[in-house]
Amino acid sequence: MFKPRTLTYKNRIVKITKDNNTDLIKYGANNDFPQKLIQQLDESGTATACIDVLSQYIYADGLVNEQLGEFKINEKQTFNELISEITSYVAPFQAVSLYVMRGLDGKVKELKIVPFEQIRKTDRGTFIINNTFGSNKYKKEKDKEFPAFYGAEITPEQLREHVLEWGENTGEILYYFRKKPMKNYYPIPTFYSAIEDINTDSENSKYELESVTNSFLPSGILNIVGNYDNSQEDENGMTQQDYLDATLEQFTGNVKDETGASGRQKLLILQAKTKEELAVYQPLSNEGILNAIENSTKRVADKVARAFGVPPFLIGLGGNVGFSTNIIADNIELFNNRVKVLQSLISDALHQCFPQLDFTLTQLKPIKFIDSKILEDLTVDERRQIAGYEPLNTNNGIQTTNN
Repeated sequence: MFKPRTLTYKNRIVKITKDNNTDLIKYGANNDFPQKLIQQLDESGTATACIDVLSQYIYADGLVNEQLGEFKINEKQTFNELISEITSYVAPFQAVSLYVMRGLDGKVKELKIVPFEQIRKTDRGTFIINNTFGSNKYKKEKDKEFPAFYGAEITPEQLREHVLEWGENTGEILYYFRKKPMKNYYPIPTFYSAIEDINTDSENSKYELESVTNSFLPSGILNIVGNYDNSQEDENGMTQQDYLDATLEQFTGNVKDETGASGRQKLLILQAKTKEELAVYQPLSNEGILNAIENSTKRVADKVARAFGVPPFLIGLGGNVGFSTNIIADNIELFNNRVKVLQSLISDALHQCFPQLDFTLTQLKPIKFIDSKILEDLTVDERRQIAGYEPLNTNNGIQTTNN
């Protein structure tokens, strides 16, 4: 239980605090860390690619036990289908959140996914679900409270107590992640230590887009000397200045499009009463900035990939792999070791509900995701080595395996 005071825990730059006005434990200073993280990841092309690759490798081909994978765990999903959905939350948040329902025997009967970003803890050990958390339109009246997961099996007496306190149709929340020092209440993904690199990757792309869509690129400068009347209207309700403006708008780039972005090759218009009063246009070059961005793009992207533990060549960055079989295989092996940690989050969470079952997940065959250009430079045995197979022996022109 929390004492009646504010407690602040700093995870990187993420504050975990108790709201003085409620029993809620805030996830980030404004209780919006998951929502902000999703936005930051979505805005970075490299981070998005890393999340996609992680998701592919975490799920792989589902459970090793194929029969268990096809078992229906709720009215719409098999275990494999549920795990596939869980993966989309484990990759970015490194946590599992499930809604648990029980049968009359007190055993877990049904599991469903709960969107991770919609869950918050209370200092009473319960959970609040609200789909407006982290938004400017947060509505407290949408808060719905649930008890924490009791365990794989509860007694009939415990089940009766649950029904009396929470109602017959209220389930429990299984909220599972690896607790670490100063990260006991909510998970902070390991890659978050490189959030500045993720944001830099995003800003590099935004600056390039801005340079193309909304930069000032005049094709010429038109100097207008003298005043044009802007008060006396003719029979069409137009002044001299109106006619001039309408004519100048015909030049390409002088009118913004429906997105608010101005066109390219604009005409710059400088107008003054006398020639001596004309303003002087002095362009500033952003070539140095663009060159700096160009030089940093690959370096920043590599740093983002390293933070996620994803080999750069798996997200199209190439790098110094050198098409060497052992280097590719070593990178994939190291990556799969990282993936196993994330897979175990899912397996361990499900095992808490069904301790008698084995929820080991398959490992992805990496040969499927190696660039075809790399594969062209490899022999048959080198390709088999990457995929984890024995090399072929050639006897009298006939290829056989060592098995």
